Amino acid sequence: RILQEGKQDSNLQVFVGELFDFRYAVRERARSCGVAGYVRNLAGGEVEAVFEGDAAAVGALVEFCRHGPRGAEVTSVEVDDVPPAGRTGFEVR
Repeated sequence: RILQEGKQDSNLQVFVGELFDFRYAVRERARSCGVAGYVRNLAGGEVEAVFEGDAAAVGALVEFCRHGPRGAEVTSVEVDDVPPAGRTGFEVR
């Protein structure tokens, strides 16, 4: 599920199947784009990522998450709009 915050800031939540290094690839891509937020595993085996930052940078991360890093099999991506939360930095939780 992708959450986009406003026109300038966006939140991204992505649910995917079991992936070993998906979270770390997302973290590195987000940091290189200057996007804040987090990525974490959920109890059901999905991965949730929340991105906040420039709309173009978040859009590029959404596209990255649709395909994932080499060897990934992304099973679904959902997008929702939410208000900006004022996050800084990016972490794997």
